[in-house]
Amino acid sequence: NQLGEIKVIRNGMITQLSNFSRTYSVAIVIIEIPNTENINQVTKLLEEKLCLLNENYPQIIEGPLVVGIEKLTQTGVVIKITAKTNPETHYSVRRAMLKQIKETLETENITFKGCDL
Repeated sequence: NQLGEIKVIRNGMITQLSNFSRTYSVAIVIIEIPNTENINQVTKLLEEKLCLLNENYPQIIEGPLVVGIEKLTQTGVVIKITAKTNPETHYSVRRAMLKQIKETLETENITFKGCDL
């Protein structure tokens, strides 16, 4: 494939289509904190600080919500955080959530191992 290449698909070949921009979108952030950190303290802190985003991001319909522990690893605890947003606005909300999480954890000297979508 060449960069900028255009693929043409005949309408008769299209049998199914999904539209994800009609109702709402979900911003998802997954972070891992070391086992040495207090999970209850981190969860409470994130819940308190992430709700501040609602003031500057009116596109947030629900949340941000610390859903909870997504996975346990040998070295850490993986936490899932979500926010329901207006359609197709989850990208900017996710970036704001990441920034708020980083600033919050740094301010409280809580280490985190990284994040992944």
